[in-house]
This record gives sequence, structure tokens and C-alpha cells, in this order.
Amino acid sequence: MFRIAVCDDSPETIRQMKEDILKMPQISCRVDTYLSGRDFLSNRKNYDLIFLDIDMPGLSGIETGRRLREYDKKVKIVYVTSYREFAGQAFSVHAFSYMVKPVKREALYKILQEAFDYICEETVPVRVEFDTLQGSVVLDVKDIIYFEFISRKVRICIKGGELMMKGRITDVLYKMQDYGFEMPHKSYVVNLYHIRSVVGNDIYMTNGDRVLLSQKKAAGFRQILCEYIEKQMG
Repeated sequence: MFRIAVCDDSPETIRQMKEDILKMPQISCRVDTYLSGRDFLSNRKNYDLIFLDIDMPGLSGIETGRRLREYDKKVKIVYVTSYREFAGQAFSVHAFSYMVKPVKREALYKILQEAFDYICEETVPVRVEFDTLQGSVVLDVKDIIYFEFISRKVRICIKGGELMMKGRITDVLYKMQDYGFEMPHKSYVVNLYHIRSVVGNDIYMTNGDRVLLSQKKAAGFRQILCEYIEKQMG
């Protein structure tokens, strides 16, 4: 059974979305509802998917999402709002998708099906093997934050540490590009999923590290990142 939450300051929106979700055929789910971000966070429950209103009084949906990510990195967040300009902020907390009010049942069902398909696929992680100086290592793609070419070696920055291997950074890009990795600078290959923000010629990753964005590659890289964001938001 899939666990779903709907968080919105409008009781009518909550009622309608819950009703439509529970009527979706062939999918068994439980739906919990919350009227504010604070109520949602105070329960600290784990969900597979949350529909989160952005424009809520007190604690906005964006801030609620940021706090949620502190203890739950896996939940799919779908932002629901009347304002399209919030889309860029939604990406900062790795939103799965983005819906504009009023929410139509057909659009809701499409998002639900996509989310369920992703959740089912994620039960089998995508793994890639690397011949590192520490030996042969198989890594989950989502655990890799970025690669850096330094001192004629490639440093693999992963969650909780790093590994070193011999090779060329261009070979790394060729190997990893199909998994959502791109080259913003001649010395780096980054996982687009782990980008927190881009400020000027600095790329800030989810682990707090700063990666360089070269002026020569800036325009093309930003376009690729925008396309990635749009794809993530459906």
C-alpha cells in the first residue's frame, strides 16, 4: 500500500484531492491530510508521496519541503500552487513534479502513475562499477555527488566520503552521462540530481561542496540543467 499525504491550507482542496486519489483504479493507497506545514512536520511520518501546497501561511511549502528533506530524502514531493514562478524554488528541494491549481483529475492521475512507476523502479538501484585505487567498487548512482580531476587522478565524491581512481575526466562523462551527469568545467563531472543551486560561476552541491562552472560551458550547462528541472517537474 502506498502512503500519500496532502498538505494544503484549503479544506476544499484537501477534500477533493483525497477523494480523487482514493478513486484512482488499480492502486491501493492510504491518504493522510494536513492543513499546514507545521502540522505535517510535527507528525514526522514517512510517506511515499506528498502533495504540498506552496503558498501556505506561517510555514510555506518550500520551507516545509526543506525541513522534510532533513530527515526524509526519498519521499516524492509534488508541489501544488497557483503560481508557476515558484518552480525554480521547488527544484531546490528536489521536487518530483509541479501542479498548478485548480488540480484536474486527469493531471493528478498522471502524476500519481508516474510517481508509483518511479517508486517501483527505485526498489532496484542503478549501480555502476569503478576500478578505484581502493579496489573494485560498485556504487549506487544516487550516492555519487560529483567527480573531480585532481593531481592526474579522478576523485569520486560520494555520500559519506570519497574514492580515488586513475583515468580521464572525459571518460567519466562518457560513462555517466546517461545517468544524469554533466561536465560544467574541464575538471568536474557532476550529478545533476545533487545540485542545490547555481550562483554565478559556482555550483553548490547537496553535501555543501562548491564546484566550478566555467564561462565557456556556462550557457550550455545552464540549458541542460533547465531541461533536467523541467523533466523532473513533469
